[in-house]
Amino acid sequence: MNFVIFIIISFWITQTISNEAIFSFLRNFLNKKVKVLGKLISCPYCLGTWVGFGLSFLIVPLHTEYFFLDIILGGAISYTVQKLFGIIDNNMYLK
Repeated sequence: MNFVIFIIISFWITQTISNEAIFSFLRNFLNKKVKVLGKLISCPYCLGTWVGFGLSFLIVPLHTEYFFLDIILGGAISYTVQKLFGIIDNNMYLK
């Protein structure tokens, strides 16, 4: 169950930052000032990886033997979910 909650939180944070109007000022500002960061937070696939990575860092206990594996998998799972939702979203518009 914790895994599902992790995926939902990661997806929600990524979508909010990369697509919603509330963060448009930040995306526009970074696109003008620091293009690399602007592109990073405008791309849900790129941002999803880093959000998953960051959330894993916060959630995974430091004393586990799989700490680094959990962090890498967190980023990979977030990226994969973003990609799947992108494919579903694109297919809805093609019909």
